Amino acid sequence: MRKTNIVKAFIIIALVLLIIVYTPAVLWWTGKVSLPVFFTYMRTVIHVGLLVAWAMSVYYRIIHKQVRRYLISIGGLMIFWLLIKTLKYYFVYDVDSTRMLWYAYYIPLLLIPTMGVLVALSLGKPEDYRLPKWTNYFFICAVILVLLVLTNDFHNLVFIFPKGETGSDKNAAFNIIFLVVMAWVNLVGTVAIILIILKCRIPKSRAVLWLPLVSLSLTILYGILYLIKWAPVRVFLNDPTVTICMLFIVVLESCIKSGLIQANTLYGKLFYASSIGMQITDSNFDVLYTSESAKSFNIKTLKAAAEKPVIPSMREGLRLSGAPIKRGYVFWQEDVSELLGVLEELAGTAEELESYGEIIRDENRQKERRKKLEERKRLFVSMCEQISPQVELLTRYVEELEATENEETAKLILSRISVIGAYMKRRSNLIFLAEQPCSCATEELRLCLNESMASLRFYGVECACFFDELIDFDLTVATLFYDFFEVAVEMALNNLSQMVASFNYKNSNVGFSIMLCTDSDMSLITKKFPDASVEKEDGIWYCMLAAGKGEAFT
Repeated sequence: MRKTNIVKAFIIIALVLLIIVYTPAVLWWTGKVSLPVFFTYMRTVIHVGLLVAWAMSVYYRIIHKQVRRYLISIGGLMIFWLLIKTLKYYFVYDVDSTRMLWYAYYIPLLLIPTMGVLVALSLGKPEDYRLPKWTNYFFICAVILVLLVLTNDFHNLVFIFPKGETGSDKNAAFNIIFLVVMAWVNLVGTVAIILIILKCRIPKSRAVLWLPLVSLSLTILYGILYLIKWAPVRVFLNDPTVTICMLFIVVLESCIKSGLIQANTLYGKLFYASSIGMQITDSNFDVLYTSESAKSFNIKTLKAAAEKPVIPSMREGLRLSGAPIKRGYVFWQEDVSELLGVLEELAGTAEELESYGEIIRDENRQKERRKKLEERKRLFVSMCEQISPQVELLTRYVEELEATENEETAKLILSRISVIGAYMKRRSNLIFLAEQPCSCATEELRLCLNESMASLRFYGVECACFFDELIDFDLTVATLFYDFFEVAVEMALNNLSQMVASFNYKNSNVGFSIMLCTDSDMSLITKKFPDASVEKEDGIWYCMLAAGKGEAFT
């Protein structure tokens, strides 16, 4: 709306200025009133101002960059034409300077029609269209002709002057190149007119864009009436330079209004007719443009939408989104009512799934708890099965302890209980370790032997254990050796006085040796460990077992 008011104000100002410009001509024709030359200067200033304003409007209105450049160049050439004309007739009086200004007339006279052809070739083309390279020959020809005119004093191929007289536009005769110049101007002008007429017909239709045709017809009519010296034209429009420039601008503006030259002047109406709910605001969030289907929102909501999409009303089901643009923001509205309905259904489904998930989690917790209990039970059963002989032996010792009244005998039984209890403790620990990865089997066996030997020392047995630092074996071997150690201890416990345990490492085999000072028959150990070797020398029993041979007793 604001842009429309600016355009209307500009048109009114232009009309007022034109009335002021042509008032002297009207007064002279109707009343033969003589007016000061100031009005002539003022007319030039107003014409130049209007051309500058038009060129500036072209810069902001025309979308096609190439066409915009041509139109601004045409406006600049027209301004140049008016300025050198004013200088020639009102400010410069030297004959040579006046002649050069007259030559300079032909710069816009040749280049404006040439650019008019290029603009006509671009009519109706898309925004990214670029003219083919062969159109550069139009410029080349025009520039060559301009140079020939400007250098006429050196060759006189365009104008010929009488000998002995100073050359000027009043005594010049035309030479061959002048005919070429005028032929070029008429040729490119005719081509531009034909192209505009052809572009005015809408493709695949009998409809015609009349506005450019009417303005073009007025331009041609003026040229004819000026040539036949029709009196009203000679009085009101007696300056063909200004009139032709203004009429040519009218032709270009009619092409813009008709859409042959793409402009952004009708974007407001197009934006309003859009089926998408959209709004354009300034930097203060004041609405400048809005589509017909867009709903209005307060500034607070617009500020929030500029940062991230918001849904002002769940009932209306509209999502408002925004993005910054040059000197403002653009906002668009999307109907997400169906999406919100789906989200609501999904929310209900999520609640149901959450309830169902909680039930599943409870069931899983129960299963995990049950699994842990079963695992504990399995380990307990395995442990009971493994140490059941020691449990029976321990039970028997306890019964003997309860039955005896002798203090020394009681201490002896307690020592035996301590030895059996140490084995049960450490053997149970090995069962637990077997259920998980273990990388410290050798160290674990060392601890087992140390604790059992500590109990033996309490019993009164002198004992020692030697480990080779290079020895390393897994938990199965450690369990086998500890079982072998316990069987040997239980067999010799009644009269055991000394015991030494050691390990050796040879040819990738690990051996476990036990030396015992006892009167018990240690050869019976081979019943439980058939692969063990037993020897007796000088009252000392040597019991040996190699890794990988025999099995743990049960």
